[in-house]
Amino acid sequence: MPNFAGNWKMKNSENFDELLRALGVNSVLRTIAGAAASRPNVEIRQDGEHFHIKTSTTVRTMEIDFLIGEEFEEETVDRRKCKSLATWETENKIYCKQTLLSGSGPKTFWSRELRGDELILVSGVVTYSPWFYRKVVTDTCRWTEDSKPQVNPEIITLTPWKLSFPLFVLEKVLQGLL
Repeated sequence: MPNFAGNWKMKNSENFDELLRALGVNSVLRTIAGAAASRPNVEIRQDGEHFHIKTSTTVRTMEIDFLIGEEFEEETVDRRKCKSLATWETENKIYCKQTLLSGSGPKTFWSRELRGDELILVSGVVTYSPWFYRKVVTDTCRWTEDSKPQVNPEIITLTPWKLSFPLFVLEKVLQGLL
């Protein structure tokens, strides 16, 4: 079982503004959110399949506590309350599908994957067009553990619609699972 535990420092983020735009966040709030989330700290505690993740920014601190395979409540990146279910996507990747508790809105998800000494966080939203096709908008963050040297593994990404997202997202869309 992979060990996600540690204090993680964000190296970079791609498409956060696009993700917020797809969620319907206005430009003023997107600018504020982008500045606030530019260098969050993440602390992960893990005991087997039990996870506690604390994300701290200059504006707020968010904590989630969950067990793989059991539903839990959390907030989406735009602060909507949802029920979430985290499962193992692969040996080193957790995939979490989020379902809103009330109201309507786009389908959202996140995943966390260990690749070498990096933690890759993908937050995403599935939006629909008038032509009934799916478009996945994601924000991909790369994190390095504070106590480990930084490593730059090559990340496989696709670039449709001027957006980058990992291959597994396209696979999920094609399978109709998102």
